[in-house]
Amino acid sequence: MGRIYAPEWKSRTIGAPFQDFVIGGQVPQGVAQGWCWVAPLRLQINYNWPDEFRTTKEGCGCETSASIFWRGRVSFIVKLISWNVNGLRAVLRRNFLDYLAEEEPDILCLQEVKAGPNDIEQLWPAAYTTYWNCATKKGYSGTALFTKSRPLEMTCGMGRREHDGEGRVLTAEYQEFYVVNVYVPNSKRELTRLDYRQQWDRVFLRYLKKLEKKKPVIFCGDFNVAHTELDLANPKANMGQHGFTVEERRGFSAFVKAGFVDTLREFETGGGHYTWWSQRAGVRARNIGWRLDYFLVSAALRPRIKRAFIRCDIAGSDHCPVGIELE
Repeated sequence: MGRIYAPEWKSRTIGAPFQDFVIGGQVPQGVAQGWCWVAPLRLQINYNWPDEFRTTKEGCGCETSASIFWRGRVSFIVKLISWNVNGLRAVLRRNFLDYLAEEEPDILCLQEVKAGPNDIEQLWPAAYTTYWNCATKKGYSGTALFTKSRPLEMTCGMGRREHDGEGRVLTAEYQEFYVVNVYVPNSKRELTRLDYRQQWDRVFLRYLKKLEKKKPVIFCGDFNVAHTELDLANPKANMGQHGFTVEERRGFSAFVKAGFVDTLREFETGGGHYTWWSQRAGVRARNIGWRLDYFLVSAALRPRIKRAFIRCDIAGSDHCPVGIELE
């Protein structure tokens, strides 16, 4: 759609604020908004047509057409993906690298990786730097983050020894926001971990609010709860079961009451949008599922959320990827 006359933009970091710049190229007839690509990040260009502009034959490639120069405003569109892979080594044998190449996220948050970097003989795509928070117990839980732009700082855990041994929280600080990758504890089928889960939810919320005092927060992952009756196919049959207890749902509601935004609900208000399915035969095909995976953001970022989506067509795990696009 156009050329960028500011080479330094190619080295911009994720989260940097948008600025004015001058671009040039052939004017798409009738188009006032379009896309321009500068590897490896996406740019959304909103054309601000001036009252007066000049035409020129420079660079247009022929004498019968003209190019136009105008001043526009650019903002980076950052794609973030979250996926509980239920064992990274297993999904690597299936479709992980193909999906990564197709999706091309700027930030990828993985949960339940069940491995560390030394456990996997794999060369990751050169575009990504990887960070890991492994559980003390080998082959259990764990989170990982793949990013195209190096964070200012990485933090494992919440700074609470009683909650940090399972590799459940991994925080990346970028220029304008934090990204927190989380794998919330499961309360277990017999609810044997429900009390611990409630404690964990409260500590995690305090951790998020502490971060938010410095800059806005994006947090995503497997929350192991269906928040409302819209978030699972059979709410009445599952009332009071793990993942749909009053206590777990109240813990999620506390995030919303604290001002965080459930991004999918900004775009989808109905049911049927699920991210986890039992591995019993036919369950996923009939979409008898639960929405357990979420992206939430600080209210300050709400206007910058351009899209929230679920990749229910991506197999490889009992969960599917979820994502947002942020301006």
